[in-house]
Amino acid sequence: MFSHTWEIAKFVEIIGGQIVQNGQNPSISGISTDSRTIQPGECFFALQGDQHDGHAFVQDAIFKQANAVVIERDMPLATRAYVIRVPSAQSALEKLALDYRKKFIVTKIAVTGSMGKTTTKEFIAHILSSVYNVLRTPKSYNNNIGIPLTLLKLRPEHRFAVLEIGGNHLGEIEHLSRLVEPNMGVITCVAPTHLEGFGSLAGIEQAKSELLAGMETGILITNGDDPACRRIAQKAKGTVIFFGQQSGDLVATNVRSTPEGLLFTIDGFAFRVPIPGRHNVQNLLAAIAVAQYLGLSLAQIQDALSKATLPPMRLDIQTRNNITLINDAYNANPQAMIAALEFLQDYHGKRKIAILGSMFELGQETQYWHSWVGQQVPGKATILFAIGPETAGLAHAAMESGFPKEQIFHFTHPLDALDSLARMIQPGDVLLFKASRRIQLEELCKELIARLEAVIF
Repeated sequence: MFSHTWEIAKFVEIIGGQIVQNGQNPSISGISTDSRTIQPGECFFALQGDQHDGHAFVQDAIFKQANAVVIERDMPLATRAYVIRVPSAQSALEKLALDYRKKFIVTKIAVTGSMGKTTTKEFIAHILSSVYNVLRTPKSYNNNIGIPLTLLKLRPEHRFAVLEIGGNHLGEIEHLSRLVEPNMGVITCVAPTHLEGFGSLAGIEQAKSELLAGMETGILITNGDDPACRRIAQKAKGTVIFFGQQSGDLVATNVRSTPEGLLFTIDGFAFRVPIPGRHNVQNLLAAIAVAQYLGLSLAQIQDALSKATLPPMRLDIQTRNNITLINDAYNANPQAMIAALEFLQDYHGKRKIAILGSMFELGQETQYWHSWVGQQVPGKATILFAIGPETAGLAHAAMESGFPKEQIFHFTHPLDALDSLARMIQPGDVLLFKASRRIQLEELCKELIARLEAVIF
């Protein structure tokens, strides 16, 4: 097993710190930003965020035998660990990750986009892992903490690193791209997400184009069906590969969504993937384009994808007492909401019940986008549950667009809807749960499942 240790003097030099208190063990065996999981011998970085200040947990890390702690301000500490002060613990962590990353020869694949980042990252890593040793960002650790911590997990056996890069303000993706220096970049699409931080669709397009900042002449793989992605591609200095269902270098045709998954054809080769959701074809195409460029045959890719699964809370389908529950509540934006509704519309079943929660970070356009989604609900669902203050406009727009008023129910909080929903559902119904992560709509889904498991129809 490969392990990396830093001698304290070199460690301090790399992060640009100053030792303010000497410790006993002059080496560091690992890095931690979470005092709950820190291991003896590691160094604890006291990061400051919007919700938590790591300095409040420094003494806990020391109690658990951290060999060193990195802090931004002086504080009284009873410790045998090294205490290292830096101007910014976040910058210190990034400096360490950058220095560490440069020790490895590894192809770095960075994935960004308004939708499908995590799913596409997982598809790419899944395919490549069928042949090579691959490091991937866990879950959706795509920010200025998750990316450095992922890079610090690199090992000599890794051939590829698949990294998801996100951001909700201009400059964040550029910063992370320069930290990673991707050999390959993937942009899934440009859509109205994080408008609160980016201001407009033009701002979102600019943000996604920041991925190019760290790529130099790397390979860009992007959505040929998306005009914004095509404009971004014009700025790329290296090779560009387009994927799509309408045009591109890699085009999927004969696309069909079945209860068993997705069927489509690429260059005469038939793909069968046990993944639900027609919109996932774009995510699959991005992953296939990466794998094919890296030398895998379509047959190898199909074999790997035959065992593919989706990340949690992405079209997670469960059945209880002949009632189907589709948990797609990991996150939401207007286009993703419509894609989920179209999936509900096509799904085999009796009544289609759409449980739609608030979409966040849409800024001044919050009301507009909720109304836009509401206008498109008719024909895609039988019953509408709108959850969250922001969805009042969604419910009203659905009614104005012809959705029956008596089939619309609005609640402020997810669990407020539990009793009404539990009384209403019948065998054969199909329920879709879709909302931004912050509203935690999955809790309503879990509680409803618990009730269904206790009831026999």
